[in-house]
Amino acid sequence: MNWTLNITETVALWGGLTGSLSLIISYFAYKRDDLDIRLELRKGWKIHNSPVDDPNKLYSSLSVYNRGRRPVIITQAGYSYLKINGGAILSDSMIYGKSELKEGAGVDFLIDEEQLGKISEISYFAAYDAAGRTYKMYIAPFYSRFFYWLLDFTRIKRKQKAVSSK
Repeated sequence: MNWTLNITETVALWGGLTGSLSLIISYFAYKRDDLDIRLELRKGWKIHNSPVDDPNKLYSSLSVYNRGRRPVIITQAGYSYLKINGGAILSDSMIYGKSELKEGAGVDFLIDEEQLGKISEISYFAAYDAAGRTYKMYIAPFYSRFFYWLLDFTRIKRKQKAVSSK
């Protein structure tokens, strides 16, 4: 076998290698500028030195972080129930309005733990941006979410949340 390359084959091989390498580098540069919004839930916090919040109550904090390079405007935050239809919008997201999250910035939303109820009854927490995108942090395991999705798909009715009049 003769493994010698002439100049045409050498240039073609060099062009193929450098073209493939530049395609890979361009892809990673594109993905670096993609959105990267993360949600984190912290439970069991008390609020001190606030005229609005009760210092004896326990609160949960839903933090929304922008780890990407592009700014994002978060308009609302909330959660969805697992076993019943519906969910809740967090009042902090409505009271304080939109939050622009630049690179490395974050915003926190407080949730009264008494009103939150059992964390096992929540499917996911979500943040919504001004462009209509939804960023979710799932709480319930996949098989539970799939079971209730299957109920919705087959149109089997879920329980409705009882509204209490206090």
